[in-house]
Amino acid sequence: MEFEIPETQANALLGMIDEDSLLAKRLSEYGLSRGKRVVPSHLFDATSLNTLYGLCRTANERELMFQMLALDNIHAAPAARKIPGLEHLIPGLIAWLSRDMIDGWLYKLGKDGVLQPWLVHSMRYVQPVDSAAYVIIGLLASTLQAAERGPVTDPRLRRTGMTNSITFYAEDILDCTIPELMTSYGYFKECAEFKNEYETHLKRFMQMQPKFGAQFTVSGTVWMSSEGPRPQLECMRLQAGTTARCVNDEELLERHFDTTADATFWRSSGIGEGFERIPQHCYLHLFHLDYHRSVWVHVQNVEVYRYKPELRDKLVLPHAHR
Repeated sequence: MEFEIPETQANALLGMIDEDSLLAKRLSEYGLSRGKRVVPSHLFDATSLNTLYGLCRTANERELMFQMLALDNIHAAPAARKIPGLEHLIPGLIAWLSRDMIDGWLYKLGKDGVLQPWLVHSMRYVQPVDSAAYVIIGLLASTLQAAERGPVTDPRLRRTGMTNSITFYAEDILDCTIPELMTSYGYFKECAEFKNEYETHLKRFMQMQPKFGAQFTVSGTVWMSSEGPRPQLECMRLQAGTTARCVNDEELLERHFDTTADATFWRSSGIGEGFERIPQHCYLHLFHLDYHRSVWVHVQNVEVYRYKPELRDKLVLPHAHR
């Protein structure tokens, strides 16, 4: 795993660790250059990792905090052995995911830095006739893409936009344990801290989503469709320290909240509970009052707009129009 450490936290950490350590040398390689420092996690010992976690917690650098929590969970788990072969991957994944299971989810950090859960719905070992064998993991979530789609009349397509997958070939698992393999693909096993983060997001989503026409202020990142015949959602970061005003445009959508999946794979694998709740990716459909375009924003970057009556006194308008 590699940590992308913001400049402020990297410089602060440099002043708190041994200047002759490999970690200090890596952090100082680029001198006073601006930007994040990419540092392999194996350069950290327990003390420096705790120090960085404290710095990130103070600065609310949630993306990096979650990476460190995932690493700590790997170290705290029972020792895992290397995956002996591709045909052993699915039994190993079943055992790993069902141990200390909460919902049966994997978590992944998105481009916008938001921690997103995915239900592990199925796994298959595939041996094509004329190519290499592989294992495919099927994932499910109520995603942003599913929310923006139009009505679906064919029942077989009702989960369009909700699916994702991870594919592994034999060369991908060489000299890896299962936790190392999943982390290298950016997926973290569920834990109580991740679930608490999700529940906080879901509560905010349920409060904000039905407030059609309400004004919000947003910060951080937004998703916007690109121009052209085949528009794609693009992640745009707002300038640090700034906010933008938006209006809730959710009433334009026809959302379908699909919350439960068939857990046949897991029941047939001897797992009697869990692996059936589909997580919600908590994005709101908003109208950006500066861009005059629709955007998608995660609830962790949204706040209710607070009207300030004192601003009326600064307006150069007749009293009748205030």
